[in-house]
Amino acid sequence: MAVNSIPKGSKVKMEFNNGLDEYGRDIIKPKTLSGVKSDATNEGLYQAMASLSGLQSLPLVAVKRIDETQLELV
Repeated sequence: MAVNSIPKGSKVKMEFNNGLDEYGRDIIKPKTLSGVKSDATNEGLYQAMASLSGLQSLPLVAVKRIDETQLELV
């Protein structure tokens, strides 16, 4: 049984450091952007998010790509 995978889009999640909690652990504030084209390159996506993070008051600590794929039987 063969299965095809069909790219259905991507999201990107930026994580910002929002200081420390009472136990000394980092507080991470996420922001997720949807509607990212699935054929966008990782380098281009990272550069765009790094540019957008300059508009934020908190420091960027991570950029995560979330790809959605539909699976269909052939």
